[in-house]
Amino acid sequence: MRSLNPSKRAILAVILVSVIVPAAAAEEPMLTFGFSNLDGEFVAGPSGTGNFTATAAAGTTGAVTRMQPAVQTAAFGPGSSNVAVNLSLSNITRTSALADGSMTITDTDGDTITAEIHGTWTPMGSVSSFMGNLSNVHFNSTGDGVFTGLAGDGMDMDFSEHGDAPAVGSVLELTLPSYWFFDGSFSNANSLLEASVPVPVPGPLGLAALGLVMVLLVRRRLPSQRAE
Repeated sequence: MRSLNPSKRAILAVILVSVIVPAAAAEEPMLTFGFSNLDGEFVAGPSGTGNFTATAAAGTTGAVTRMQPAVQTAAFGPGSSNVAVNLSLSNITRTSALADGSMTITDTDGDTITAEIHGTWTPMGSVSSFMGNLSNVHFNSTGDGVFTGLAGDGMDMDFSEHGDAPAVGSVLELTLPSYWFFDGSFSNANSLLEASVPVPVPGPLGLAALGLVMVLLVRRRLPSQRAE
C-alpha cells in the first residue's frame, strides 16, 4: 500500500446526500450533516475488487443538524466524531467500478444514523466520481432519543411525523481527485462528508424531484471539478 504524497494528497469529498422518505410534501431540508478531515483509504483486492473506507480521524470535526420543525444541532470536535463509510468495490476497470456498502454516524452516547449505499464509480477527467443511492436509512436511539455531540443542544431523533418506513431514494456523490482504484491501493486521503435529508414528498413526485437533483448535481459540479 502506498501513502499519498502530502503535496498530492487526495481530497475525497462526499459532496451531497439527499434522502427522500414517503410522507407529506415540503421543500426545506429536515436534516443536514457534515464532517471534514475524514481518513480515506482503499485496499485493492484480487480480480478487480477492493474495499474503500472513509472514517473519523483525530482531527475530524462536524455536526448533525435537524432543520424541521426547529433547528437543533449536535456538534463534534476533534476526537469526538465517529463516522464510517465502508464500500466494497467490484468489477473495477479503467472506466468504472461498482460499489455497495454502508454508512454509520455515531453520537457521544451510542445513538446512530445508518444507511446502505449502492452505486457506481466513474473516472471523469482528473476526478473519480461516485453516484448512487441510500436505502434503509434509520435513526437509531439507544434510549434518550437525542443525538448528542460535544456542543449544541443535541438533535431530537423522532421523525415519526414523516412515517415509520426507513428513508429511501437518495442522491449520493463522492469525488476522488487524481486517483483511480484500477491503479492500486492508497491511504491518508483527506475526506469530506456533506449531506442533506429533505422533508418527504409524495411517492411519484419524490422520484421526479430526485431525478432533477441528480441532473443538477452533475451539471453544476463536474465543470468545476475538471477545472481543478
